[in-house]
Amino acid sequence: TDNSHNILIKVYENERNTLSFDISTNKKNITAQEIDYKVRNYLLKH
Repeated sequence: TDNSHNILIKVYENERNTLSFDISTNKKNITAQEIDYKVRNYLLKH
């Protein structure tokens, strides 16, 4: 079975959505720290 989940991340600047992207995880429960880590890595690469 595929336990992969996508989490939509929306980045706002001056109350406007400037960027949206998905991060994926196969964990049932993801922590704020994991989301922070994945979002930072995405932003650094793009």
